[in-house]
Amino acid sequence: MKMTFGEAPFVPNVPESAKNKLMHGQLPITQSVHLMASDVIDGLTPEPLKVGNNLHISIVANDKVEADRAFAALSEDGMVTMPIANAPWGPYFGMCVDRFGVRWMVSLPTPA
Repeated sequence: MKMTFGEAPFVPNVPESAKNKLMHGQLPITQSVHLMASDVIDGLTPEPLKVGNNLHISIVANDKVEADRAFAALSEDGMVTMPIANAPWGPYFGMCVDRFGVRWMVSLPTPA
């Protein structure tokens, strides 16, 4: 499964240079393990892009309690870049940067 920023109707004002960048890609490795990827668009981040801040690690929770716990722990002493909430495309979703500078996406496949 893949979706570009240009294909996402809920992402307004995507720069022309970013329309073909990957917003969401998912590759199943096993039945329970999926590799997920997303490009980061320069100008939509708090700091300029560089190797190390141009990717996210994704956690898919089993329930809302687990998603909230993981998000709170990862964002503690870090920075919330998208509060965890029901996302326009469906799932319960949030993004943060942990205290070590690692970017995270936490999601629950269905709305909370």
